[in-house]
Amino acid sequence: MKNRRAVVIVAVALLAAGALAPAPVGAAPGAITEYDLSPGFNVPRDITTGRDGNMWFTELVGDRIGRIRSGGSGGPAAPGVHGTGLGTVTVKPGGQTLAQGGAVDIKASPNLSFDIQVMNQGENDENDVPVKVSITGAGKPIVVQQRLPSIAAGQSKTVSLPLAAAPPTGRPVTVTVQIVGVPGEKNLDNNKGTFAAVFTQ
Repeated sequence: MKNRRAVVIVAVALLAAGALAPAPVGAAPGAITEYDLSPGFNVPRDITTGRDGNMWFTELVGDRIGRIRSGGSGGPAAPGVHGTGLGTVTVKPGGQTLAQGGAVDIKASPNLSFDIQVMNQGENDENDVPVKVSITGAGKPIVVQQRLPSIAAGQSKTVSLPLAAAPPTGRPVTVTVQIVGVPGEKNLDNNKGTFAAVFTQ
């Protein structure tokens, strides 16, 4: 058993905690990603997802706290500026564009999805970028997430996120769209949008 590998332990801990991150878009079901830990003998345990979208765990033997970045790498970021930004958010099939301010009426349908424009505003190509939509404020929260496999510096791409459950109708809700920061990203001010909406029948 390699000392620097914690694939089985981390995978089991993630499954037990319910914190296993979604696989990249197009990845084979059941795919496992390996992460190198710090040198030496490590016993990772007690893994959890933090508010920053990263996964945090303790190293029992090393008496340390470790982090797996949500961008898919536990290593250092490449030199240069890293930054993503949220562009337009369009609801399909109705075609409404979400805007901050007044609430927008969205007709509920079985195939609702959100088309989210992701902009790479940094100097580096980025990989495995998490994009998340949450609907809160009425009934059980709905949270869906996918990962954008790659986006070149200066490029914009659209990620389509279908809802996993029917949204509540006739009640005001908050739709939050977030592009989780990539490794090395320091300014997260333009990574998230919060929109008022009412789903109608």
